[in-house]
Amino acid sequence: MIKIHIFHTGKVKVDRAIPYKEKNPLAVTGLFRSEDKKMILPVSCYLIEHPSGKILIDTGWDSKYIEEKPHRFFGLLDNISTPMIKSGESVDCKLAKHNISGADLDYIFFSHMDFDHTSGLRLVKDAKRIMAAKEEIEDSKKYFFRYVKSNWDFANVEPFLYKNTGIGPYISMEMIVKG
Repeated sequence: MIKIHIFHTGKVKVDRAIPYKEKNPLAVTGLFRSEDKKMILPVSCYLIEHPSGKILIDTGWDSKYIEEKPHRFFGLLDNISTPMIKSGESVDCKLAKHNISGADLDYIFFSHMDFDHTSGLRLVKDAKRIMAAKEEIEDSKKYFFRYVKSNWDFANVEPFLYKNTGIGPYISMEMIVKG
């Protein structure tokens, strides 16, 4: 039997121009943008319990953001996305309710490597394999302002390739094993 668990691991406050892809260069920085231009979105990750193993999609916020605020690029990027997380909402707490630890995870896949999808990796870093799309890993090396490399620079994040099916991205276990 396959079980899918949705874990809500806090929220993120962002300028609405970011998810709606409005062309406003100030929106990305958060500078000179009022609170009425911001929106709060859920930050979630997904546990798939499959007969062949346990897979976690994304890791949500790191629990350290319950107490501290991120400080990115001399403070200039601090307003891009603001973590909002309460005690008990981090991925390790959610997994513990199912008697699962990071070491029990066969795979962690990042849907993409933005701050709110990767910062919880520290809490489950003992997973057997950690993977992200090859293109996303390459972008993370080029665009320092978008990514927080310290969220994963301690881990071996392996690339996987998407297969173009004409419908949407697809990845098979064969593709993962071949590397």
